[in-house]
Amino acid sequence: MGSLGLLAAVFATSLCETYWQLLLAQGVLLGAAMSLVFCTPLGVVMRHMPHHRGLAVGLAIGGASVGGVVWPVMLQRLLEYHELSFAWSLRATGLALAPLLAMVYFTVVEPPSPRSTPPAPSVDSPSEAEEKGKEEVEQ
Repeated sequence: MGSLGLLAAVFATSLCETYWQLLLAQGVLLGAAMSLVFCTPLGVVMRHMPHHRGLAVGLAIGGASVGGVVWPVMLQRLLEYHELSFAWSLRATGLALAPLLAMVYFTVVEPPSPRSTPPAPSVDSPSEAEEKGKEEVEQ
């Protein structure tokens, strides 16, 4: 859901002509989609590595911060050096973003649930176990 919302927000931003459209596309749709795209995989990463949770979260957040460096550089190159319009620069960004989001969609999976262990055998002597069983039946 978040990936589709993120792509819709980027492509909707490329079509904006007024300020309120930009506010809805970037502020509302992109904000909601980014929260889904960022928080959900972060929770999955924490569940995959419970003993090294700090390291896992640090790497996930650090990897997400790389986007803060890559996307502005890409947009600057498209706008200034290749002289694309703002709309086409955003569309190119969306097209570059689509395979990355697809990869995240297929690789971020919940860890297998822990196996339930059978109850431990009683350490009571047989006579104590029989007495407990009789008490439970009487109640």
